[in-house]
Amino acid sequence: MFWELWAEGKTVEAARRELISTLEDWVLIAFRFGDGVPVVGGINFNKIGRHAKAR
Repeated sequence: MFWELWAEGKTVEAARRELISTLEDWVLIAFRFGDGVPVVGGINFNKIGRHAKAR
């Protein structure tokens, strides 16, 4: 699903935290440059990201 992501850590928990951070960065950069992201769990973040407005 997210083939471009990679994370390492000294422990499984450290690797998990790094992977979450990497995923967040990847999604933000994708939206910034107008790229799409995969539909996850039936949620299409591409539609949400383009039409969401800050309050």
